[in-house]
Amino acid sequence: MPSDDDKKKRNPPWSREELILALELYLREGLLDDGSPQVIELSETLKDLAFVQKEDPDVFRNANGVAMKLANFAAIDPAYAGKGLQGGGKLDKVIFHEYQDRRINLDHDASQIRAMWQGGYSERTVAETSKDELYEILNLKDLRERSYREIAIRRGQRTFRKSLLDAYQGLCAFTGCNAEPALEAAHILAFRGNYSDKVQNGLLLRADIHTLFDLGLLAVDPKQMSCLISADLRGTEYEELEGRRLILPRDGAKSPGKAHLEFHLSNSKCA
Repeated sequence: MPSDDDKKKRNPPWSREELILALELYLREGLLDDGSPQVIELSETLKDLAFVQKEDPDVFRNANGVAMKLANFAAIDPAYAGKGLQGGGKLDKVIFHEYQDRRINLDHDASQIRAMWQGGYSERTVAETSKDELYEILNLKDLRERSYREIAIRRGQRTFRKSLLDAYQGLCAFTGCNAEPALEAAHILAFRGNYSDKVQNGLLLRADIHTLFDLGLLAVDPKQMSCLISADLRGTEYEELEGRRLILPRDGAKSPGKAHLEFHLSNSKCA
């Protein structure tokens, strides 16, 4: 019989909102393993959305759990030639059959859930959000303006910034700048709460480099661990950064995650 400690470590059942996001990823990309950037991104999103109680932060909706949920959907999917992974919950089948032939509805509902997260409504469900609030959150102009405001604010959370300052020995990963007041804690995958504040999801960057990185005008080649620039920066002082090797932590375990960098690159103007 499982102990009380074992019960505490067991993850709670997936909620409807979580399953909608997982199904949207499955029908869009198919089966993915736990090293996939898309799986990692969804894992980080689910951790912050917290539609259900987080019982064990280390394993709650981790990348392995997300990949397994995609395999659960594959076991239900008649179009999948393999076996998938049996043992999913009853709600998995309900959600799959509800949206199987209604992809537009699925994309719409998944977008609403993600929009609530972007707008800061991480602890509220779709049903609790008024139409007026949802309209405001989904307004792309507001989202874009909010993103630019955030660039001006973010010195980075104190603990996260300190961790990066220690890991990178007070040097900007791109330029080598050692002026500590000018250095900021940059998230590789966008900030989604405390679960995003892992050293592997961060880079210590000079303020202007941080802004360009967030705008996708600078990125990192995950294979060479070198700087990439967009066409918009050619002919500027930033062109000299192209191909420059990153300054990385001496402790390899604190180096930026390659899957994280790949995801950022794929959504940047440097791809």
